[in-house]
Amino acid sequence: MGHDVVEIAVPPVKSIGKAKADAINKPIEDCDAAIVSGPEHLERWIKTFYPRWDSYTFPKIAWYHESFIREDYSLDFSDYERRYTHHFFPDARDAEKFKGEHLSLGIDTEIFHDLRTQPRDVEVAFIGLLYEKRARFLEEVKPHLGDIKVRVASGNVLVQDLDGINVEKSTELLADQYRRIQVFVTFPSLSNVLVAKVLETMACGCTLVAPTQPVHLEKYYAYETPAECAKQIKRALTNPIGACAAKEAKKHSIESRFETLLEKAGLQCVTA
Repeated sequence: MGHDVVEIAVPPVKSIGKAKADAINKPIEDCDAAIVSGPEHLERWIKTFYPRWDSYTFPKIAWYHESFIREDYSLDFSDYERRYTHHFFPDARDAEKFKGEHLSLGIDTEIFHDLRTQPRDVEVAFIGLLYEKRARFLEEVKPHLGDIKVRVASGNVLVQDLDGINVEKSTELLADQYRRIQVFVTFPSLSNVLVAKVLETMACGCTLVAPTQPVHLEKYYAYETPAECAKQIKRALTNPIGACAAKEAKKHSIESRFETLLEKAGLQCVTA
C-alpha cells in the first residue's frame, strides 16, 4: 500500500524472558502509527515488548477480533480504552456502544483464492474448532441429511518446523484444503462477527453454507435452524455458486480493510 511497515512478530510461546524479547524487539518510537490486530489477544505481548507503550504519542489503533460479549466470555473495554487512540470493532453493536468504528476482518486474497484446475474431491466438509455448541448443532443437522456425510477436521491446520508453528505454511496448507471442498458448511459461533473462515472459504471457491451473517454478505446459502442447514447443504450440492462466492469475497480483501482503517483514523493512504 506504499507504506513502510515494521513487522512485530509474536513468538509461538506462552511466555518469554526480557533478554529474548530485547533480541527480537524492533524500535517503533519513530513510527507514524501503530496498528494492533487483535489487541485482546496481544496485550501481554505489548506489555513485554513495549513497556513504554502508554508514553508513545503517535496514533495507536486497535482493531479487535472478537465481540466484547461472547457466549463463553466477555471483555472489559476499560482495559483498552486509554491504551489506544482509535478503536475498530468487528461487532457493530460494540462499535455503537463504545463509540468506535465498525470494521469486519478481511482476508489475504493472495493466499486464499480459487484454483479452477484443482479437483474438488470432498463433497461437504467443515474445518475448524468443533466446540460444544457447534458439535451439538451438527448432531441436530445429521438426521436431516440422509446419505450426505459432513467430513470434519476439528482444530487448526498447522505446520511445525524446528522453530515452532510456521504460520505462513499453515495458512497455505489451509487454503489448499479449502480448495478440495465443494460445499463448506460452518456452524453457529460464540461471537457476533464475520469470521475469517467464512470469507476464506468463499475466496477459495467453495459454495458456503453458514448461519445468517451479522454483516451484509452475498453469494452464500444462509440458514437459522439445523433443518434449514441440511436443506441448504442439499441446495448447495445441486446448485453450486463457488465461482460467484470467490468474486464476492474479493470485496473483503485485507487491503481494502486497511484502506478504510487508515482513512477513518485520519491517516493518509499512500498507493505505490
